[in-house]
Amino acid sequence: MSSKVSTTGKTPKSGTTRNRVDSTQNGEKISPVMQKVRGLLEATSAAKTLAFLLDEDVRYCEKLLCGQRRENATILAKLLCVEEHSIGQEVLLTIGEGRKVSYIQSVRVRADLRAMEKQVSAAAQSLAEMRQKAVEA
Repeated sequence: MSSKVSTTGKTPKSGTTRNRVDSTQNGEKISPVMQKVRGLLEATSAAKTLAFLLDEDVRYCEKLLCGQRRENATILAKLLCVEEHSIGQEVLLTIGEGRKVSYIQSVRVRADLRAMEKQVSAAAQSLAEMRQKAVEA
């Protein structure tokens, strides 16, 4: 006796899952703050990292990062307190972009100094490596 697989009444679910990465095609706009946060985190694990840093649900963070949800005051406060990946500083600068507020300007100056120091450090390290190679050659 052969067996038949019945498909009556059952149809595959199509279109029920959404690709959260491409949700902006559906007219959802990602806020500048979440665009900045998404840019600071590694793309493959951004939602998981953000969920860990904010102590929030991963699905909620996925929706924040793709524009399905807007960040509220609680989320903004949590973001401002995150030091990892310079998230807090970058969120403050994004919120204050174009505004001339003294404490935001001082944060901007410190961020610029830190970036310059990193560049100088990298250049000094590169110079030392080149000198070492020149001595060995």
